[in-house]
Amino acid sequence: MNIKLKKSQRGVTLLELMVFVGVFALFSMMAYGTLNRVLDQSNQIEQKREYWRALSLTFLRMEEDMAQARARPVRDIDGTTLPSLRGLFPSRAHSAKCWHSSFSGSAMCTCGITTSPNLRVIASP
Repeated sequence: MNIKLKKSQRGVTLLELMVFVGVFALFSMMAYGTLNRVLDQSNQIEQKREYWRALSLTFLRMEEDMAQARARPVRDIDGTTLPSLRGLFPSRAHSAKCWHSSFSGSAMCTCGITTSPNLRVIASP
């Protein structure tokens, strides 16, 4: 009993099916690699965007704070009038990495040593 089928009714051979699966796997690997690179670049761009957003916000807040600053003269411990908003040099009693603030009384340095206000040096203009 030999049944003759029309060409349109014949099925797919195993070889044709294996070639199709191989080509499909090749295209799938290329698409996955491309998608993986796109997702990595997207994550990197998002991290950079967040970094620059935070930096921009920081400078915006600093600008707002500086806009509210007023030039008010301050008095030294001995009553001498000093200009405001003037930076300080590092104290000669400590290493160059220790910077001291100009709070009234004694100032606590980053190295943990309490200094006398007489040790501070006012920056020249």
